Amino acid sequence: KEFVKDPIAVIDNFTNPEEQNFFKKSLVEPKAQFLLNENTIDEAYQSGYKGRPLEIDSPQFVLPVYHEKSPPAIRNPLLFSNIYILLDRINLSNYFIDRIKFNITFPFPQATSKNYMPIHTDGGEYFKSIIYYVNDCDGDTLFFEDNIACPYPKIIDRVSPKQGRAVIFDSKTPHAGCNPINSTSRQILNIVLYKYRMNKEKANGSKWVKSNN
Repeated sequence: KEFVKDPIAVIDNFTNPEEQNFFKKSLVEPKAQFLLNENTIDEAYQSGYKGRPLEIDSPQFVLPVYHEKSPPAIRNPLLFSNIYILLDRINLSNYFIDRIKFNITFPFPQATSKNYMPIHTDGGEYFKSIIYYVNDCDGDTLFFEDNIACPYPKIIDRVSPKQGRAVIFDSKTPHAGCNPINSTSRQILNIVLYKYRMNKEKANGSKWVKSNN
């Protein structure tokens, strides 16, 4: 199936049992270099609207795998190679990679089942996002209508975490995760891809360079 064309596509059994165990074990590997972020969303990706009563942020642990900052860097070659196999499986391996990272969030004292983390987008018109759920837990991913500059934006879809499940969606879609309430942690893999690269070197007037896919 061509998941690229679906605004929001949920894929169960995105990974086989062996792959699921590999990713779970990678997060408890003694050499895994996690970073503690005080917030779940960088300010640059937030919607800018600050008047949503149900929105609440919390700390999270992040395991970087790849980022395209200058210079681009693969932080974990073994994880990167295994994730690249998954991208090839769904015909997205020829997209440019913006970032790949694991996020782990935990129950937060102020959060209830009605709360969600900051609403944000991952990119623009030519971007695709993948959220892969590493473990079985609560803490849904919520998707919102485009008009989110209001106290209670409308939820248009929600995806519950399930080990081996992935959701692929347009990165411009406003979305937010929820803190787990009944589970000890919510573990996800976050991948952001894009189809075109800004062309700053060629003098042909073309603004974007297309990927091979």
